[in-house]
Amino acid sequence: MDKMNAFSKSTHKFQPEQLVFIANQIKERYGLDYTGDKLKDLERKIQSLLQNTAQSDVYFHYLVSGNFNCIPNFINELTIPETYFLRNRNLFEALQHVILPELIKRKKYTHQINIWSAGCSSGEEPYSVAILLTELLGANHHWQIKIIATDVNPEILKKAKKAVYTEWSFRGTPSWLKEKYFSEVLPGKFQLKAEVRQMVTFKMHNLVDGPYPPVSGVQRFDLIFCRNVLIYMPKATVIEILTKFYAILDDDGYLITGPSEFPSLKLKKYKPKTVRGTILYQKAKPEPSNPISETRLKKNIDSPRKAGKKVRLLSAKDVIPQRNESAPVESPKSSEIQNKHDNLLNDELTQIRRLADKGLLGEARKLCEEYVKKYPFAKRGYFYLGNIYLEMGDLAKAEENFKRALYFDPNYAMAHFNLGTIYLMQGKSEQAQKTFKNVLGILQKMEPSASVPDSDGLVVSQLASMAQTIIAGQ
Repeated sequence: MDKMNAFSKSTHKFQPEQLVFIANQIKERYGLDYTGDKLKDLERKIQSLLQNTAQSDVYFHYLVSGNFNCIPNFINELTIPETYFLRNRNLFEALQHVILPELIKRKKYTHQINIWSAGCSSGEEPYSVAILLTELLGANHHWQIKIIATDVNPEILKKAKKAVYTEWSFRGTPSWLKEKYFSEVLPGKFQLKAEVRQMVTFKMHNLVDGPYPPVSGVQRFDLIFCRNVLIYMPKATVIEILTKFYAILDDDGYLITGPSEFPSLKLKKYKPKTVRGTILYQKAKPEPSNPISETRLKKNIDSPRKAGKKVRLLSAKDVIPQRNESAPVESPKSSEIQNKHDNLLNDELTQIRRLADKGLLGEARKLCEEYVKKYPFAKRGYFYLGNIYLEMGDLAKAEENFKRALYFDPNYAMAHFNLGTIYLMQGKSEQAQKTFKNVLGILQKMEPSASVPDSDGLVVSQLASMAQTIIAGQ
């Protein structure tokens, strides 16, 4: 009892510069972002660590000097290693009934499947996949299954390798899984059977430092899990990691993330696929730099000459938009004022966007909220605010702001698209279907090669393809 009291009384005051130093070191080493407005959250976590150890003075010294490796379970205090078997039933039903059978069919000639569970925590996720594959292939299968499970926390990996779990790891899990694949080794403690344990290789790996792939001997993966890991990282780091995942995914391979991590994805590299109420991302083939093929271009140039027709050269009126004579002529003065006003709005939004891209979501949200107060009829302000809330995981406020953007512009394609993704995350399939059909209806009125406003460079045909893919998967 005295020992517990000693723990609870252990408090240390961190100076602001010490917290900034610790946050920067964590970001540099682990890719976890606790800088800026997240410093209070970081302080709360490390104070909790200090209050629950008899070595609080020693740990405080390690923290302020950057010697994090000397603190056991330090990473556990920063992240939430919350996991259990078959976590997210929709996802594992999609794996069992659709994705894994598809991989088995695709790999029937090589009899080899490679899977990576990045941020595997205590092992429930990769072991769940191993169990499902055993169910599909049979216990005596002759397939070469390589499941690589990695985490940055060495202590949690030790637990994963032992594969001994309590009832807490089986909550919400069908009874057959524990009865068939586990044996009770101590009262209330259950160990996974050896033949399933042997399917998984555990390795310490830092997603920021690499390497990619995480082990030698495996160059391509059919399936990569990275669930609820990217939410702790700044957007630039996330994009870098996703690009590296893309490079080592096999053709048509799948990436699986947590639902709240959807906004961080660069969708041009991954095409969304909805299976059994969950969104997966399939490796998309690179788009050609020129959408018009050389063959088609050559045909368009040569065919008039072959037909004996004269090739008409472009004149100025072909490339300069012609003014509608019936339209009112805007005075130079009013046009200049409007341009200055538009530039002012765009400059403020650009600043908000830059903050959000750096992961400074709190600052970006504050500026964006001030923006929509100043310009309550500016649809893009609500759209940006919706995106910020979406990245912060606040689906309700994100939905509210996308709807506000649509109130001022019912034809705002990206606001419809992002609203549709929220409905998918919430399991509202009918509303999602309707919303993505709205996207297609809007896009059909636009030129296929035209850029979609606020889409990070997507053209109409690309966004339409994404919407069609999602609708088809519902």
